[in-house]
Amino acid sequence: MKKTRNQRWLIISHAFNMDGRAASQTITDKIPHLIDQGITPHVISSPTGTKSQIHPHYQVWSLAPSGLRFEIRHWLKKLLISKINYRILLFCVDLVLLPFIILEKVNRSRSNHWAWWYFVVKKGCHIAQKTQFDVIYSTGGSYAAHIAAAQLKRKLNLPWICEIHDPLVEPNTTPSQEDHLYKIEQMICDQADMPFWFTEAALRSAQLRHPQLGNKGKYFIPGADKPKISIPEYSPNKLMSISHFGSLASDRNLKALINALASLSANYDDMRIQLCIYGGHIDELTSKTITQYHNRIKVKVFERLNFDPINNISGRARVIAEMYKTDVLFLEHGETNYCREYIPSKLYEYLWTGRPILGRIHENEQLCKILHDEGHICVDSNDSASLENYIKLFYEEWLSTGLIKGTTPESKYTSKSCVAQIITNFNEIPISRCPE
Repeated sequence: MKKTRNQRWLIISHAFNMDGRAASQTITDKIPHLIDQGITPHVISSPTGTKSQIHPHYQVWSLAPSGLRFEIRHWLKKLLISKINYRILLFCVDLVLLPFIILEKVNRSRSNHWAWWYFVVKKGCHIAQKTQFDVIYSTGGSYAAHIAAAQLKRKLNLPWICEIHDPLVEPNTTPSQEDHLYKIEQMICDQADMPFWFTEAALRSAQLRHPQLGNKGKYFIPGADKPKISIPEYSPNKLMSISHFGSLASDRNLKALINALASLSANYDDMRIQLCIYGGHIDELTSKTITQYHNRIKVKVFERLNFDPINNISGRARVIAEMYKTDVLFLEHGETNYCREYIPSKLYEYLWTGRPILGRIHENEQLCKILHDEGHICVDSNDSASLENYIKLFYEEWLSTGLIKGTTPESKYTSKSCVAQIITNFNEIPISRCPE
């Protein structure tokens, strides 16, 4: 890859440097590789993450009260104050902001970050008075980053790279022309010089909705670099652990996995399998299913692993260390239309561990192909029999050998390769300039 020397990129990311957040990791992992290519990143983010000491980093607050509450909540957590003081301070914040939040919700039902773009644009214009930028780069999760980038493209007359994490519009639906997220997607397809998605299906859907996107739209797999941690040596656990990492919700729950474990337990007098759930919050459906089968299966729920100030270990590093120690990694994809165009970011960290991965996948050919190509297993979200059967195969091997060997010692899906594709493709496309 040809190095892009002495360029300055204005990067807009609401969640930048938030420990353990997927929306943060996809951009923070790219920063070292951008710097290695001669690019100086100037980042504008919310105050929710840690301020970088490596490159220019500016933090601005949201204009809307709901966004302000979200940012204050995470800002207070960074202070490492006691839980009691945290709750007292947050209660005071809630009392002050509640009337304004109610008024905001009555007038619009949008993401609590919707108005963050306003101060981003002001900060971006102010920085640009002293620093000449070459590129604007916006990245989700918050779509406010893309709104700010579109405004700054017009004001600063700069090319715009747009990184879209999750589909903005539900697949296989016909959105209203007045739908807020549809209009943002249309703005991106009209104005961004190189918008890119994380899956091929998401790109194809956007091209069908917006023919003007043409060939300037791309898809790049974000990947993850090899973890920079002291990797723990795997040894079989006393109970075979099947571990799920990441958030759970009503449409991404562990009911099917728990049902499979409960059904399998009928074949053994004392089944030595333990379901380990990492991520903190458990959705209602998962919780009810655990209660239903509490006499038949073993479940251990871990609190969210946050920054460890005593040992100076990030929450993300703690989570990855647990991945290396589990027997089987479970990937719950979900069961909504969005799954067709979405790949959980945890997958790319899973691939580095060398542990076997069992994925329950919903209508996503690209995700199944990645798992199969890397020697792992995926089952259809509607195939409960196969899910139970594969768990049984893992368990029988675990009982027999005491060790389930991983199949992927190295992953080809890395942040470094993603950055290489971004720069290579961006250097090849025509740049649109706004009229003077």
